[in-house]
Amino acid sequence: MKKLLLKLFILCLISATPVSAVTYFTYWVNGSPSNTLVQGDLLAWEADVATPGNTLTLHFYIDLDGNHVVSSGDKLLEVFMLGDGEPSDGGPADSSTVPDGILYVDFGPFGFAPQSYVMLVEDEDGSSLTTWFSISEMSNPPATVSGHITLEGITPPDTSYENIMIAAMGMGMFSGLTDASGAYTINLISSEQPWQIGPFFTSMIHGFVAPEGIQFIITSGDTTGIDFYFQKAKAWVYGQIQDESGVLIPVNDGIALQNFDTNDYSGGPVTDGEFLLPVAFPDGDTTAQFTIEYYGENLLPDYMIPAQSEPFTVNMGDSLEKNLTAFATDAVIYGYVTENGQPPNSSYKIVSYTDIFGTSISYSDSSGYLELPVRSGSLYWAYISTDPWDGTPLPEGWVVENGNSHTVFPGDTLYFNIIPAGNLISGQVLFDEGDPVPQVFDFGNVTARDTSWTDWYQAEIDSGFYYYLPLLDGTYNVSLDVWSGDYLTFPNEYVNVTVQQDTIDSLNFIANYAHADLTVKLVDAPIPQWFDGYGISTVGEWPFVYAQWENLPGDTTFHFRVCEGNWLISVPFTDPDYVISRSDTVVVVSDTDSSYYVEFVYTNITGLESPAGVPNKLYLKQNYPNPFNPTTQIEYGLARAGRVEISVYNMIGEKIATLVNDYRKAGKYTVEWNAEGFASGVYIYRFETDGFLQSKKFILLK
Repeated sequence: MKKLLLKLFILCLISATPVSAVTYFTYWVNGSPSNTLVQGDLLAWEADVATPGNTLTLHFYIDLDGNHVVSSGDKLLEVFMLGDGEPSDGGPADSSTVPDGILYVDFGPFGFAPQSYVMLVEDEDGSSLTTWFSISEMSNPPATVSGHITLEGITPPDTSYENIMIAAMGMGMFSGLTDASGAYTINLISSEQPWQIGPFFTSMIHGFVAPEGIQFIITSGDTTGIDFYFQKAKAWVYGQIQDESGVLIPVNDGIALQNFDTNDYSGGPVTDGEFLLPVAFPDGDTTAQFTIEYYGENLLPDYMIPAQSEPFTVNMGDSLEKNLTAFATDAVIYGYVTENGQPPNSSYKIVSYTDIFGTSISYSDSSGYLELPVRSGSLYWAYISTDPWDGTPLPEGWVVENGNSHTVFPGDTLYFNIIPAGNLISGQVLFDEGDPVPQVFDFGNVTARDTSWTDWYQAEIDSGFYYYLPLLDGTYNVSLDVWSGDYLTFPNEYVNVTVQQDTIDSLNFIANYAHADLTVKLVDAPIPQWFDGYGISTVGEWPFVYAQWENLPGDTTFHFRVCEGNWLISVPFTDPDYVISRSDTVVVVSDTDSSYYVEFVYTNITGLESPAGVPNKLYLKQNYPNPFNPTTQIEYGLARAGRVEISVYNMIGEKIATLVNDYRKAGKYTVEWNAEGFASGVYIYRFETDGFLQSKKFILLK
């Protein structure tokens, strides 16, 4: 949920523009123009822009000296963007999806910390103005949240602790400011909806990594002891957003650094195309792998949103430069969204993605039409986003008739038709006896995917840990996706669940708290090229097991979080030239113990160099070229002789070609596939020999 909170702090205030300059920025309080409000009042913003479609840049300050202008004593909270005609992407936005020169943003109940605030508003044409509003404390608040923050290495009281904003997001936007001792209090209105409590505008805490937010259902009374620990940055990652020529793109948006193993995020702004991200390490670690993820839409429509970076290693004390490339758009994917064949009642978010160029996002207009700006030269995976936090929820009991996702090329047309479902599956999440029960707001959702992986449907877990998932006739695999990673689920999924004009209400899941660390260490292992991760599961018949998976770490030490049970630790892989210190083993994890260790030592038994032309390891390379038209080559290597089969499959699992099916001596080989006569699209080639099986995707682009 940290990622969500990070995204909200950039987007939650969004939206801002019809003359030759920005001329006004008006606050509406309970329906009337005003610069003053009491916590809990209804707040809206209205502004103009110089030219319809323009974007405003807002510098948001705490007006500490109360003079209603930006001055040296004020504290900058954040710099963010407001776009004329831009719909919601996880937070409030312009009420109109048409660029009309006027921005109107409705925040609903608003209760930032009692204080005066000031903003410097800048239009694209260079014009600017300064605006302010002030908030008074509500009397007798029905609910409060309070606690302390701790800044690593700084002992309170200290001025470093002052005026750090802790927010509550739920039925409106509320917050409190810390004092010199780190204490804060947030006044709340009554709400049956859950609140997400956590740091807000985290860029104002320079040099520290913000902790995760916490979720609560708070209806009344005082909730105390909600504390947050800010870890001091142990390294830094900085860089620029650049075009293909390496030229800076002066965009303002959001960006996050993700720990590749733990999925923890630290985020911050992209300001004028540049970013600086603090790095924290898991307890006891001095090195870890990270990826960079750009979020926000301000590069569109001129550039694609960059794809997530490849993992890279950061060591304690590093200051690393990692630039991201944004590819210019030069093509369009067209789209239509209908509800029962008619223009939709809502604007729907459509996302297209490719590993090569990144992401594009667009929104349907009142007729259901949209255009996705993309880069030519790649196949795209496109889907309709129905996540209530990052898209448009479907009408209750409705589903997407022709599939939530499709693969398309630039110039193609997408079509999503939303209809009543006709079927329902439901169930409850049950927690293992004695385990902590989380707040439902941050738990997860249930996903049903059809057996061809064409259609998928999702439902959130409600306050009673029930879910209700409408879907069309078909056969599905149903799984519980836990967001936090603190729980393992049983069964791992329900497979081949068939529904046809039916209601199934018995698909329950057990959630077991992952309380123990199980370390698997590979020593002197000859890592195969295909080995990119490792999975373990409890003893039992799949899918009625607990299971965990970890990506390959740089030091080949896997850290699994597991629950109690009999865990089967299989030999990760074998090699004919190595003897392995142990065979498959079962580790019995109890309710009370918290640490387990298994080691596999690989010892080379040949001591000889391979003959010329014979690889030391079995391998399969990615085809080249890729994409291709109509021929491509696949290289593979055999460390010893054996039977080899290489086959080509389409995306629904049908074998369409056999390239090799014969006995081969040890050596390096290349095989060609001529795809003349086959349609453009994504295909899979599968390589099998002596118990080794690996598949890779490739793209035929005509």
